Amino acid sequence: LILLVGSFILFDTLTGIYKAYKKGGWDAIKSGKLKSLVYKMITYQAALILFYCVELFILGDFILLFTSIHLFLTKIVALTLASIEIKSLDENIKEITGKSIIQAFKDLMKSAKDAKKEIEELKKES
Repeated sequence: LILLVGSFILFDTLTGIYKAYKKGGWDAIKSGKLKSLVYKMITYQAALILFYCVELFILGDFILLFTSIHLFLTKIVALTLASIEIKSLDENIKEITGKSIIQAFKDLMKSAKDAKKEIEELKKES
């Protein structure tokens, strides 16, 4: 989970750097903004480790009363942090290309759902 969230932070940072470069060249890239990468990485990873420890040593048995998913709380925190980075990544890509990856994914899911529906209708007919 730490690697997953860290990867999203890295991808978001790379697209942010590319976006800044496209807008204003190398002069638009500031070291102060790159410093925020370090703070974000440390904060997100510390939050994951903290929730992991809390869940493992304090709340683990209590949470298992409600769900059978191991490390459920830690996974929810990781999903939340990854979602924040995915949204930021989408904003960067949308500004660079004019296309939203989230919207493209939604369109893909809709097309898959429609195709599944058509296949089921064809099966009923035969």
